[in-house]
Amino acid sequence: PYTTLFRSLLRNLPMAVEQDLTDRQRQILRMRYSQSMTVSSIARELGINKSTVSRTLSNSTMKLYRSLRYSL
Repeated sequence: PYTTLFRSLLRNLPMAVEQDLTDRQRQILRMRYSQSMTVSSIARELGINKSTVSRTLSNSTMKLYRSLRYSL
């Protein structure tokens, strides 16, 4: 039961990222999770505030959660 749910989430995640997030949201998520960068280093590299990075990560995560929740 959980493996089926997990597979479904993994299958739908790339599509949700592509369809539901902006380019900036995708960029920040990639930097945080694929490149394991800290919020401070992301902010420094992009020239934005740490609070903007944190807010973007939070909003992006919530968007993906809502999208994936309805795709099950």
